[in-house]
Amino acid sequence: MQKISDRCTNRRLKTYLRVLASGEMRAEEGLAIILKADFSASPTRIHFRKEYTKTKVARDVYISDEATQYLKEWIDRKYRDRRKERLDTIIKDDEDLIFTAYKIRNPHSPARRVSKIIINCRNG
Repeated sequence: MQKISDRCTNRRLKTYLRVLASGEMRAEEGLAIILKADFSASPTRIHFRKEYTKTKVARDVYISDEATQYLKEWIDRKYRDRRKERLDTIIKDDEDLIFTAYKIRNPHSPARRVSKIIINCRNG
């Protein structure tokens, strides 16, 4: 997994792969990570609601400091001031899904989350 991530040039995908590997989570769970992740804990704690787990039981996952660093860098990049690039700046909301490119109408739809990361990985 490390070799795949190292060769990946897309920041969003690279971060996603690092977080998945570090937290030993399923792909669906990785896409369900929201900005409410607990970065104050060490290691970083990510809580998954029961709707996003295979067993339908809520659980916590912990990720490494390295994966946390990648995740923080991705969040900073996603919410940067884009006026210089003549792009709309995305406004932060604690319920935002970290790996989506923009707000989606139904964040509870797994198909929408998966399609958004796949379609937008080229833009990362």
